[in-house]
Amino acid sequence: MNESLPQRNNTCSQLLDRRAFLKSSGLVAVCLGVFPVNVLAIASGIDKKTDQQKYAPGIVLGNPGLCGGCRRCEIVCSAAKHPEEIRPESSLIKFDRKRFDGLFKLFSPLWHPDTCRQCKEDGDSPWCVNSCPTGACHIDSKTGIRIINQETCIGCGSCVEECPYQMPLLDILASTPLAPDGAAAKCDLCHGRPACVSECPSSALKFYTPWVSKINI
Repeated sequence: MNESLPQRNNTCSQLLDRRAFLKSSGLVAVCLGVFPVNVLAIASGIDKKTDQQKYAPGIVLGNPGLCGGCRRCEIVCSAAKHPEEIRPESSLIKFDRKRFDGLFKLFSPLWHPDTCRQCKEDGDSPWCVNSCPTGACHIDSKTGIRIINQETCIGCGSCVEECPYQMPLLDILASTPLAPDGAAAKCDLCHGRPACVSECPSSALKFYTPWVSKINI
């Protein structure tokens, strides 16, 4: 028996609806393939400045109670940056030798490993990034690590002066056409695998992920 007219109309409507759905789905798929980040960001309302930019992926912090003062981390850091000439003075991890308060305070640590804080974005922080006139010191858009592009650094020393922790330095081993006396340098977390941490014989250094402001020792 032949279908009635209302039934045929319903069948045609269903086919048209299915075709329209498939066509629109294909268009959405193409848009997502071509503009995946923008479309998803708009759909979810993500702020352009992500947490990856506001915070570094991690931070190296030292425990003075475990540090024996061997300074192996300084040698390792220097070798990682300049394998052709190991120079501890160019190390991007430093020691605060002012923590020793006298003979009667026997439990005050003599050695205190000092590291780059990879400061979060908050007002003028990170100071090294915000003080750089050329943008050489910047936040890596992929990793969130605060780094320095020594090829565009002019060696002005702004980052050195503005860092409240005195962690960046002008590295005489990193002479460039724009910075003949040495470009600035700071810890870049060895791109996520800090050599100082893996080589510390007393486990005084630890790579904390995600980023933290401090640890309770």
